[in-house]
Amino acid sequence: MIHYQIKMSYYSNHYKKLNYEWRIMDKTITESILESASTVLSQMVGMNFKTGEITYEKTPFNGQNLLILVGITGRIHGNAVISFSNSLACKFAGTMMMMPDITEIDDFAQSAICELCNMIMGNTATALSQRSVIIDITPPTVLTGQNLEVHVEQTKNINIPLIFDGNDVLNITVSYKE
Repeated sequence: MIHYQIKMSYYSNHYKKLNYEWRIMDKTITESILESASTVLSQMVGMNFKTGEITYEKTPFNGQNLLILVGITGRIHGNAVISFSNSLACKFAGTMMMMPDITEIDDFAQSAICELCNMIMGNTATALSQRSVIIDITPPTVLTGQNLEVHVEQTKNINIPLIFDGNDVLNITVSYKE
């Protein structure tokens, strides 16, 4: 069983005004992502995580060094933005490629990270379908750079931080509307 707590934190008044409230769909999406991420990450990179404080975020979304964008279509429409620090992406790619000394994200490492994100979101789509929420996902898109910003307007943005040993954080932010 994965434990988590939802906190609207700083933005609670803003979201109450916009009628953004914690709903069954938010819980369904969050639980599906956490279950999928737990399964995929333990199998593919042998790492477990703690769930950080799940929050509603406002746009623009500020990312780390590497963002993977996966589109979502079907019952809900939007995107999953998966944000990695360079060090965490190198750890994951190195483990997946059996090359533990990776220090930079080249094309091969990007491909490994994209596949990892594709597996997480593919498993999420399966978990959601078991809860009668049918979605499809698009192939991952890679964004790299410093201080990345992604603007997703008129959607609800749920940020799910996954915290690994050494306080490395992978953020999965789902921006969607029904």
